[in-house]
Amino acid sequence: MASTSKKKERNSYQAPSVFGKSLDCLKDCSLSMREMFKIFAGPEKELPVELPPSLYLVELKRSHEERQALLKRNQVLEKKKEFKGELEVTPNVIVFQNWFINHSFSVKFTISNRLKNPLDVNVSCEPSPHFSIASQTSTRHFKLANGITTPFSVIFLPDACRDYKHQITITTSFSKIIIPIIAVGPRPILDFPDKVDFGEIPVKVFIKRVLTISNVGDSQAAASLITDSPFGVSPKTVCIQPSQSCALEVVFCSKIPGLFFGTLKIAYDNGDEMVVKMVAIAGNSQVWLEKSL
Repeated sequence: MASTSKKKERNSYQAPSVFGKSLDCLKDCSLSMREMFKIFAGPEKELPVELPPSLYLVELKRSHEERQALLKRNQVLEKKKEFKGELEVTPNVIVFQNWFINHSFSVKFTISNRLKNPLDVNVSCEPSPHFSIASQTSTRHFKLANGITTPFSVIFLPDACRDYKHQITITTSFSKIIIPIIAVGPRPILDFPDKVDFGEIPVKVFIKRVLTISNVGDSQAAASLITDSPFGVSPKTVCIQPSQSCALEVVFCSKIPGLFFGTLKIAYDNGDEMVVKMVAIAGNSQVWLEKSL
């Protein structure tokens, strides 16, 4: 009886997803960029609590080829820590980035048998007008010999400028592995600096910095700008078309001396957020009286 129980436990094992518990970050086909950045950063880097504009810009501007190379590199680093399971799928998440509609794009992935015995493998993917799987085999259910790697391709055919999601399910008699497929749609990207330093200013003196901000993304940038006293920003909202620019004013004025830290939050209407750090020093101004001769 004990051996039967162990066998059932083993059959119900499910390999961990790259997203942790599930695909919860892909609600309503809208991708959370914070969740995406966790994947993009890899196991060696810790994602900052507040995303700076430079990270947002660099990650969203990467080419399709750059993204595939980085995902494979991250998986190599994960394998160095520990590898468990009889199957290894590389990459363990499929990402399409910087694509355009009415063209087909493909990403290759491989399945490797790391056991000493052959495995019965089944690869399935729900029917979709946007995603399909291509392989050298005529069937998705096959026996994979020990030490052997077999290649597949995910074909993506977008018909609208939006986010897409799907998944591949790979099962054996021992486990089930979910491979997420995500396609990051066009995003607005405002090229804010990571930091605005006002320097040292006398107390009760109003100072402003003019920032010329461009939308270097591929869709309209509608965003709210949020900051707290003694810092300020004008205007409070922006709407900038791709390749267009606008001038913003960030201001500082303090009634008391001290070192001040603040943030300027850029909240896009699609839910994405990034944060600019702001710093200023307010000091008492020195006044000298000259004696009359």
